[in-house]
Amino acid sequence: MRKIDERILYQGNWLALKEARFQAEDGSMIRWESVERRASRTVLVVIARLLPSDRIVLIRQYRPAVERWILGFPAGVWEGDSLEEAALAELKEETGYRGRVVSTSIPLKLNSGIMDEDLYVLDVEVDEMDPLNQDPQQELELEEEIQVVAVERTGIALFLAEEAARGVQIAAGLWYAFRRGSHSE
Repeated sequence: MRKIDERILYQGNWLALKEARFQAEDGSMIRWESVERRASRTVLVVIARLLPSDRIVLIRQYRPAVERWILGFPAGVWEGDSLEEAALAELKEETGYRGRVVSTSIPLKLNSGIMDEDLYVLDVEVDEMDPLNQDPQQELELEEEIQVVAVERTGIALFLAEEAARGVQIAAGLWYAFRRGSHSE
């Protein structure tokens, strides 16, 4: 396919809705709508493991778009700092924990049917014995409502089922990482 043109249908503070026209190999014209972030097209997800307890740090966050609480990993949009610094800053902001990055994924695609953004998954270790992690304090933005949850890695599948039964939505990435039958059990 070859892009012919595109136009912005709507532009808000955070997102823009675009329409593009493509010409298919057979000559037919195809219209496609997509969403674009206005600031950054890179998202980071932090999978933080508390040591020595081997618990995983999750967040339960109220999301106005779905009008529900969503259980997932700390995450945010990457702007400015190095990817690792941004991930650690996001972890501290949303959970209060301080850690160290032990691995970073290759760039991954998320929602590629409607968005062109890259996603990086960063594995972080958090030393529970560090005095800075004894009483973690969140540094939330005004519009954020986040509850921090630390879950035994071997019990995550059951925990997800319990949360879903209570009406909490489960983020897809969390399910992919710890679904029943995976490395979590």
